[in-house]
Amino acid sequence: MIYGIGTGLVSVQTALDAPDGLFTAAEKALIASRPDQAQARAGRLAGKRAAACALRLTWPGAEAEIEILEDASGVPTAAMRGAAAEKAAAAGVTRLELSLSGEGDCAFASAFAIMD
Repeated sequence: MIYGIGTGLVSVQTALDAPDGLFTAAEKALIASRPDQAQARAGRLAGKRAAACALRLTWPGAEAEIEILEDASGVPTAAMRGAAAEKAAAAGVTRLELSLSGEGDCAFASAFAIMD
């Protein structure tokens, strides 16, 4: 069952201006491994925003509690930490499904918070 759906649209400039503290060490390493690091950073931030919307997180900085990585085949993954994980667990959310896309100076993400 779907708990929430979220989208995120982020310009590359917005992502470059975002505080480094929004990104985990693992996210920073993944971004650094990409040929277009600015687009990769924008994609991660769009994913964080989409996941925060899907989870109905409304506090400032909620994006920092969501980590956007990828599995071994390159599929984006989202992990929740801290208060985001607590709210998700209380709501019965067991996983986030995520899609990232980028073109030019923008990145887009969609997320579904799933209750199994």
